[in-house]
Amino acid sequence: MQAEIKQYREECLNDLFTYAQVMFPKRYFGDLHRDLFSFFQKSLEGAMETGEGHNAGALVPRDHQKSFCIAVTVSWAITKYPWFTVAYVSSNPTLSERQLTVIKNIFHSDYHRELFPEMLNYEFNARTKEIEHRPKSAYTKTEFSVDHPDRPKSEKDPTISATSAKSTNTGSHFKVCVFDDLVTNENYRSASEREDIREVYQSFASIATTGSIMWLVGTRYGDNDLYASLKEKSYDVISDETGEVLETKPLWNWFERV
Repeated sequence: MQAEIKQYREECLNDLFTYAQVMFPKRYFGDLHRDLFSFFQKSLEGAMETGEGHNAGALVPRDHQKSFCIAVTVSWAITKYPWFTVAYVSSNPTLSERQLTVIKNIFHSDYHRELFPEMLNYEFNARTKEIEHRPKSAYTKTEFSVDHPDRPKSEKDPTISATSAKSTNTGSHFKVCVFDDLVTNENYRSASEREDIREVYQSFASIATTGSIMWLVGTRYGDNDLYASLKEKSYDVISDETGEVLETKPLWNWFERV
């Protein structure tokens, strides 16, 4: 039995799509979702191997589980690297808090607890005679931290903080920043609203630390939305010896389906 658990554990850590299937054996995932999970896994692995941010944006039509998939991806990234800190940003607080609940439910599920028991702290309650979750840090609807021993005790930021376009990010630090459906039908209607969303993105991008990753899932609304402008962003690779520009690379890698 322990050998099987160890095998499943290793397979889940090594492959995001396998992890998703194990966590949700009754949920349908198609080829699009397999490719989407692979896309974000490569982003994370690339960042961890090189120490440089590998921003990854997925533009997929509505009702294709993109928000669910990015929540699963975040839970996998934290399971694999428990010291990660994540800022989860949506267009409004309700959406980001709902996604935080999805991630919490994954960690509390029987499947996850069986394979990764060190992620959350559970203790026996002598009064109820049951094993209960006893978080060692803040555990609210807008933030929570895992109790994994590899998470530094000196870390002041929560593992995940759910925020929105209208909230402040003052004092935030993160290894991963997730933008989930930042552009919506409600905030795309006017030039001022579109500019507000761009400022939200710039605000979080400005506090990214060295090696931070930004992930994005959304639906295209037009040629003048945030995603169109991000597609045009690039950065120069400079030679340490001569100071010359060696090449210009896109700031974001993209996964698109229509």
